Amino acid sequence: MLTNNLKRQSPTIAIIGGGL
Repeated sequence: MLTNNLKRQSPTIAIIGGGL
C-alpha cells in the first residue's frame, strides 16, 4: 500500500522527505 502511494505521489513524497 505504501509502495503504491509513493509511486502515485512521487513528487509529494520527495518534497516531504527532502524537507524533513
